[in-house]
Amino acid sequence: LRQKERKGNGVGVMDLVSKEPRFSKFNEAIAKAGLTEKVSGNFTVFAPTDGAFNKLPEDKVTGLLKPENRDYLKNLLLLHIVPGKFTVDELKKRDALRTEAGREIKLAVSQDSKQITIENATVTEPRKEAENWCLYAVDALFQPAASAARA
Repeated sequence: LRQKERKGNGVGVMDLVSKEPRFSKFNEAIAKAGLTEKVSGNFTVFAPTDGAFNKLPEDKVTGLLKPENRDYLKNLLLLHIVPGKFTVDELKKRDALRTEAGREIKLAVSQDSKQITIENATVTEPRKEAENWCLYAVDALFQPAASAARA
C-alpha cells in the first residue's frame, strides 16, 4: 500500500490487512470498491476473514466484485468500518456503533471481554491495534438493510 497510509512510525490498518492471508478477500473487495485510501487514519475495522466470505455462495462473492455492483460493495464494506478507535473496554460501554455507511451496528461484549458479537458476526481472534486504529477479525459479513445486489 501507499506510504502515505502510514502514521508516524506505525503501520496503517490496511497495511496490516494487506499482509495477512486470512483477509485476502476483504483486501480485494476494499480495492475493488475504491476504499483503500479512505481506510487510513483513525478507524476501527471489523474485517471479515476469508472464512466469512466463504460462507457466501461463490457466485454471490463473484457478483459483489463486478464493476456494476461497486456501489453496493462499497456500502457493504463501509458497514465494517467505524470512525474512531474503539478498544474492547470502549466497546463494552456501548451497545451500538455508527458505521461509515451511516448505519448503526449492534454489539455485545461479554463481562470477561472474551466474546464480542457485532450484528450477525463474532470476533474470532484477538484485536490488533495501533495509536489510531483497531482491527477485529469477524466470522461473517454484516448485511446491509437494503435488498441484496443482483449477482
